[in-house]
Amino acid sequence: MLTIRPEQMSALQEGLLNEFEFRAASLIRANRPDLCDGLSSEELEEEVRRGGGIARSYGLRTEHDQLHFLMLMLEYGRGFDTRLDWVAEVLLDADLDPRSKTEELYYRAQKRGSPTVSLDGRRTK
Repeated sequence: MLTIRPEQMSALQEGLLNEFEFRAASLIRANRPDLCDGLSSEELEEEVRRGGGIARSYGLRTEHDQLHFLMLMLEYGRGFDTRLDWVAEVLLDADLDPRSKTEELYYRAQKRGSPTVSLDGRRTK
């Protein structure tokens, strides 16, 4: 029987996380270049890395939910999750599952005139 040691599992998880960060940065740059203006590829990947950690702290675990969180973070700026009451209210709502949090954030952002984008690149407004 094959046994994966904890340090091997950590290395595998880190590789998957790095792969997601690269894909997320590429998707954001392709679908919302306005959010990346002035950022180098390395800077955008660093923002994605940082923002992904914040998203995970709110229970957003899937790539879909994290990517949407990242696009909102880039649109509203660092600290949007604590600075904007309407965002904090959603993210801290224990009655909402992660997907519902993401959907509610996008709904509220659209009501505020945010030009949010779906994962397939279509503008929702």
